[in-house]
Amino acid sequence: MSKLVSEYKSIDNHFKQKPIKELAGYTFIVEDYQRGYKWNFNQVLDLLNDINNFNPNGNLDSYCLQPVAVKAIDDSNISNNYELVDGQQRLTTIYIILKICGVKDLFKISYKTRLESEKFLDRINPFLNYEFDLWKDQSEKHIENTLNDRWSDYINDTKIAIENNVNYDNVDNYHFFQAALVIRSYFENPNNDKVKFLKKLINKVKVIWYQDPTNQTANKLFKNLNSGKIRLSASDLIKALFILDLEQENQLPAQIEFEQNKLASEWDDIEQNLHEPKFWSFIIGNTSRNYEDSRIGYLFEVLTNTIENKNIYECYRSYSNKDTKLNWDAVTDLFFTLKEWFNNVKVYHRIGFLMRQNIKDWRTLRDIHLEYQRAADKDNFELILEKQLVHLFNTTKRVDKEDVLIYSLDTISYHNLAEVRNLLVLFNIITYERVMSDYRLDFDQFYSGKWSVEHIQPQNPKDLDFDNVEIYINELSSFLKNFSNDEDATAYDILKDLEALLNAKDEADTDKKKRDYINKFTIIIKDQITDRFDLHGIGNLALLQSKDNSSIGNNSFKDKREQILNIFNAVESDKKSFIPISTLQVFTKFHSKEQVQLDFWNNQDAINYKSSIAEVMKSYLPNKKIVSNV
Repeated sequence: MSKLVSEYKSIDNHFKQKPIKELAGYTFIVEDYQRGYKWNFNQVLDLLNDINNFNPNGNLDSYCLQPVAVKAIDDSNISNNYELVDGQQRLTTIYIILKICGVKDLFKISYKTRLESEKFLDRINPFLNYEFDLWKDQSEKHIENTLNDRWSDYINDTKIAIENNVNYDNVDNYHFFQAALVIRSYFENPNNDKVKFLKKLINKVKVIWYQDPTNQTANKLFKNLNSGKIRLSASDLIKALFILDLEQENQLPAQIEFEQNKLASEWDDIEQNLHEPKFWSFIIGNTSRNYEDSRIGYLFEVLTNTIENKNIYECYRSYSNKDTKLNWDAVTDLFFTLKEWFNNVKVYHRIGFLMRQNIKDWRTLRDIHLEYQRAADKDNFELILEKQLVHLFNTTKRVDKEDVLIYSLDTISYHNLAEVRNLLVLFNIITYERVMSDYRLDFDQFYSGKWSVEHIQPQNPKDLDFDNVEIYINELSSFLKNFSNDEDATAYDILKDLEALLNAKDEADTDKKKRDYINKFTIIIKDQITDRFDLHGIGNLALLQSKDNSSIGNNSFKDKREQILNIFNAVESDKKSFIPISTLQVFTKFHSKEQVQLDFWNNQDAINYKSSIAEVMKSYLPNKKIVSNV
């Protein structure tokens, strides 16, 4: 038998699911090298709700809590005596729940951190003399203050009648007391059936029980657990299930060992592949859980529909309880499907876009994998991806009793930020495909910051320096030229106002007059230009990461261009910034067809840019003629 297979047999021998009822007669010791009990009322309430809301008559037969790590105490006269090394917060809360609900001494917990804590916990009760109502309409802060007040009342009362010179005023007892009040009040609500709750807690709630088999001291085990030297990961437990399941097949011992070693080798290959940065950033999407210990655990969560379940052991429970079949072929099939998607640039980009942009029904890898399984074949799946993008960009909403196309380039604007981001992100992705057909976007880099929408020609300059007003006026004057005939009169009037303002600049010779001057200029922009000439339209919008957008601010086009080129040229040495290709093209006037000047962004530039978006996105956008406004 290989060392690896032997190791995972050993894991399974020392990990098991143990119902709360099987803890009957056990005594748990919490030694003084550990921190005390620290759960606040929200954590206690979360556990109560999780158990209460669990329905054992549904798909799940049991509710599995996170691991409890113990070490047997070497005492031949006492059986079932364990030092509680990990999981003390949750197990202590269950102990308090049982005591408050009238179940005495199913198991015992003894805190050695302080003698007073051990005595207080042993005698804990509902504290009926101390009024507390969890169900009043009150803020979390108010609940905390009320619990603190009740604790002060309790300590004052016990000081008056101190029993055996015991002072209960310590941090452990403070949290024990608060937990007791929360639990008592929880069951004072008639909607929470205490009898049914206790039946579920005792019979259907399980802990993942880990009993350390080594000769190391409990203190060393505690340090190893907390430093990560001993991993209690769900995927390790699942690996043991797979290894041992092969033993139950009707095969010769040599064949069983061969299959076990083959599985272990494939497991390691998959894990190694999942650590390839581009591949991982592609499949992980917006999932926030840290999988650094074992990335294959993410695949198990996809297959068991437990992605980001707050219980990190839920996927193990699903396999252990046989809610999900132990099928290694399903794991390898999923992995090779992901590799196929990764190697197909077009599929890679569309799946990455749908997940990262959080598009409904396509937000997680499981959503997309289910669509793949429903497809007739691979070609059909690619067609489904394309149809989903068409569906997205032809979405309508009801406005004034009419259905309006949200992504129409003639109406989409800065006021539709989510839609603008979707449009510009895919526009950039397809532009990369056109410029470099084999280029595979690095989603980790592409989404290294939150996307922000930037006005190309500033629509509302902030913190404008008086000395730069002339630059802005010249830019705006250029922008307002070349409008269609029906707007010439309006543009002409605004140009006259800007010219008059520019001529009056020398008269602003005090700080107050300069402030008034800048205010007049911003009023012209806000009231006469921004909405009338559609500076919020798609032809004046580009994509930047938020941190870069904040640093660039509402500078003039010329200044923005210089800053963006500086960021782009520094990207190779500073991987923290990223300028998308289409934004770079905008500020280098790539789309402009007429004689190119690089100092300002005019209306014709905006029209050309808008037409480029329409051409690149023509397979997805509503089929409408582009009008000649920004």
